[in-house]
Amino acid sequence: MTDPVLTFWASPPEALFPSPVVAAVRNVSVALLERERWLGNGPPYRKIRGRVLYRKGDLLSWMDEVTEQPEGAKAAQVESETVT
Repeated sequence: MTDPVLTFWASPPEALFPSPVVAAVRNVSVALLERERWLGNGPPYRKIRGRVLYRKGDLLSWMDEVTEQPEGAKAAQVESETVT
């Protein structure tokens, strides 16, 4: 049996994945994904025939958007924006 996380990374951006695979990729629980959906602050998803599915490209874009920078990088970015 193949590792679903490896399958995720080897798949094209348009591939769809169920919550357990996305949870494994993000290293979070399926319950957290459900909570994020309920609160409306999680990654974009689709409901197809009652199944919640996540598109790989959408998930990666969302992860890039919510990635926090280290404090030093934030200060350097703010400083460079105020200098110009």
